[in-house]
Amino acid sequence: MSHEDDFNLFWRTYPRRISKGAARTAFERAIRKTSLETMLAAIADYIRFKPERIDFKHPATWLNQECWDDEWANVPRETGRKRTFTDVAMDRFNGTASVSRTDANVGGFPNDGRESRPDDQRLRIGYSGFDAAIRH
Repeated sequence: MSHEDDFNLFWRTYPRRISKGAARTAFERAIRKTSLETMLAAIADYIRFKPERIDFKHPATWLNQECWDDEWANVPRETGRKRTFTDVAMDRFNGTASVSRTDANVGGFPNDGRESRPDDQRLRIGYSGFDAAIRH
């Protein structure tokens, strides 16, 4: 199998297919350091263990940073723990979720003694009219 065939297999396997020229250049350097089989196994782990709220790296970045050597902790996707303010903020930042009623009860903040009301706006970030413009 030629390096071009190897790259094409890598390209089909990698979950985010952008900047193919940069990826090809990075692949030519990376294939001198490791095998295609190692890369493909690492991509499978990357897909399986990457936290959902983080986007996949560009393929050239993944190759240039030698991410085939990354070690992933076997962390379950949902832990059943109470969502923190950071969870809510990251979901809003990444455009993966909108603020829901349950976000008003996020852990880590002292209760100020008020009753929660349907119009409670304490933890709202941004405004809903802007969401459509920033989602990718």
